[in-house]
Amino acid sequence: MKHSFASVVLGVYLGLMAGCGSSRTKPIASGGSVGGANAVGNMGRAGGMAGTAGLVPVAANTTVVLFLVDGVMGEAVQTAILNGATNLAFILANGVRVATSHSTSPAAVIQLPDGSPGGTQPWAHATSGNVAVHTGCHLFESNQMDDIFLAARAAGIKSVYSGGDDNYAVFTTADFHYGMMMDDATTVQHAIDHLKNDGARLLRIHLQRVRDFWTGPSDKTTADSAYIQHLIAVDGLLGNLIQALKDAGVWESTYLIVAADHGMGQAASSTHAASTPSSWDPFMAFYGPGLKRGATIPYAELPDIAVTTVYFFGLAPLRGHLDPLVNIPVMGTTGTVLTNLFEGTPADVPHPRYIERCLSMGAACTSAGDDFGPYRQTMLNLIRP
Repeated sequence: MKHSFASVVLGVYLGLMAGCGSSRTKPIASGGSVGGANAVGNMGRAGGMAGTAGLVPVAANTTVVLFLVDGVMGEAVQTAILNGATNLAFILANGVRVATSHSTSPAAVIQLPDGSPGGTQPWAHATSGNVAVHTGCHLFESNQMDDIFLAARAAGIKSVYSGGDDNYAVFTTADFHYGMMMDDATTVQHAIDHLKNDGARLLRIHLQRVRDFWTGPSDKTTADSAYIQHLIAVDGLLGNLIQALKDAGVWESTYLIVAADHGMGQAASSTHAASTPSSWDPFMAFYGPGLKRGATIPYAELPDIAVTTVYFFGLAPLRGHLDPLVNIPVMGTTGTVLTNLFEGTPADVPHPRYIERCLSMGAACTSAGDDFGPYRQTMLNLIRP
């Protein structure tokens, strides 16, 4: 007999952690709809939610955690849950999973044309998905961009970025930032330390080591593969983080986003070429006060995470590109605030689905290899007002 993924998750977690999160205060009223990419936020909130007269103030100790596991996809999460990943199971049984989630180009680097204002590689060797979850944009023409860390600092919210690879040294706008080769436990511990010692309320964690265990796409569905076994260990680190949030007294007002910066390819090597469809499909799920429980929303893209993060905090919209030399059709954010995550809202929101539309154009978006250029050119055309 076949069971839906949602029913399996609920069954695995039935009776576990009973009552955890059940007394959360709902900080944002349900209802309303989200405008387009550049809609003006209501009452200073990011992203243009309309019809929100019943908004309740965001809790003073609201905390947002972006917990990214490099390259992880839905099949791998499902396999890990069925084999003991109880914290991931809890998030899906009590939060919201995205049925179809897409990354911005999974190409290894953001390579711009020669002579561009931000340089040929404005974000060094960080993937575009990593930049997207911070900036809320689909294009990354310069490293002078507004992001969730700058927005948090302006509001007096301390932040920490901890990423387990040298490629992430480029992300320096958080109050505390680590971008170096690290094991996953150390990467998580940096965030926990600043939560405990400095009261950080924006935690951005990027675990890299799971990629070390990749031997091919069959790993995602093989319970005893080293890849899945490491993902189960990552689940334990997530549990440590959740306990630290509880110990700090902020778990009940915490929004937790579990996602990845891209999917994985079909090769035995740990690659995610833009020409491979699965490379565009990261896992994405949300948990927090006032959000739906055990639910699924149909669609989201990585830039949505950034604009939804500042919405959770009740902050003004992100500003997108700040470099005066950049000249593109939309300088501001192009992500969509996912208000359909909240209880009492419709299943879907008006979403331009830029990446889905880009992918439908085939080689015009994905190229024949791992080139960022075709995606960039197609997106320049898609985001035009």
